[in-house]
Amino acid sequence: MNWSDPTVTRQQFLQEWIKATNNREYVPQFGDSSLATGQKIQTLVNEIATKDEYIVLVTHGGAILDYLRNLFGDEKVSVLKTTYDEGVDYQMMNCAINKVVLSESPSLELLNFIDHLTNTSE
Repeated sequence: MNWSDPTVTRQQFLQEWIKATNNREYVPQFGDSSLATGQKIQTLVNEIATKDEYIVLVTHGGAILDYLRNLFGDEKVSVLKTTYDEGVDYQMMNCAINKVVLSESPSLELLNFIDHLTNTSE
């Protein structure tokens, strides 16, 4: 989701964000659905992945979570669920590392890894 319209309040944006997080097919006013965002990242990974190669993707935590939720399901990332005043969302820390090993049966080796950071924020 993109919050670029100055007439949209933070509260309005967060309501759309929470709705899109909890209904992955919902297309918010400000961007793509959670499901579609995860699919875009999956398409990119499929296009550039080759055997015995590392890929580093850098993007917003929400987009990474959309990809991880598509690939592994909500249960694998459920430890990141957090309840905010606006509703339930996932908390991916800024600059967190997530490691996915691609194979016939992909695995998630790191999730929200932040040991390399000295100061963290949401």
